[in-house]
This record gives sequence, C-alpha cells and structure tokens, in this order.
Amino acid sequence: MSSTVASAEGKLEVHVIGGRNLPNRNRFGKQDSIVELAIGTTRKRTQVDKKGGATPQWNDRLFFSIGGLGKTQLMVRALELDGPHKFDDIGSCVVDLAKIFEEEEVDAIAAVPGGSIFLFAQNAC
Repeated sequence: MSSTVASAEGKLEVHVIGGRNLPNRNRFGKQDSIVELAIGTTRKRTQVDKKGGATPQWNDRLFFSIGGLGKTQLMVRALELDGPHKFDDIGSCVVDLAKIFEEEEVDAIAAVPGGSIFLFAQNAC
C-alpha cells in the first residue's frame, strides 16, 4: 500500500473556477454548461452557467469525503444542459489526486477534448 493512498483521509475541497475553449454542443446560441466531479461513486455538480458558451464561469466549491482506499482520482466531466434533466457530453478527463495528498493544495487545469477546466483543490480537514 502506498503512503499516498494511506494518507487520503478527511475532506477535499474542489473549487471549480471556469472553462476555456470548450466545444459548443449547441447548434444555435451559447451553451448552458455544468461540471460534474466524481470521486469513487460520489458525484457532485456545479450550478449551470447559462449562456456561458465556450468560456463558462462556475466559481463553485464542492466538497468530498476522501476517507478509505481507492479514492485516488477525480473524474471531471463538462456537460451541456439540453433540457430539464438532459445533458450532452462536452468532454471529460481524470485528475490524479496524489499531488493534492502530497502538497495539500493544487491549481489544476483539467484538459478536456478541445478545451480546459480550471480547478483549485485542497485538503479541507
């Protein structure tokens, strides 16, 4: 067992700041987008940035419990709201949490196909 996994206890705060150059999934107008984060089976979403287009600004803070083994990756998904409960995938990627466990806070750029999502993550113990 690695010391990184063993030290992954407590709470993680992820500040989802905004996006840049995200592919537009709307045929007409600017897209309404959200970000969904997942650690293990726990999923959380930002608020919708209505008409944020390719450069949405969420400025949302999401909190996760990271106690236990196997929680070493943060799944980042950008989604476009296409109806009351329907989403189109903009892009996704995985962020390795090892650096956060070692340094306690990290600025991260989550590279999704065609664009980027800016995050700040820190242990919130």
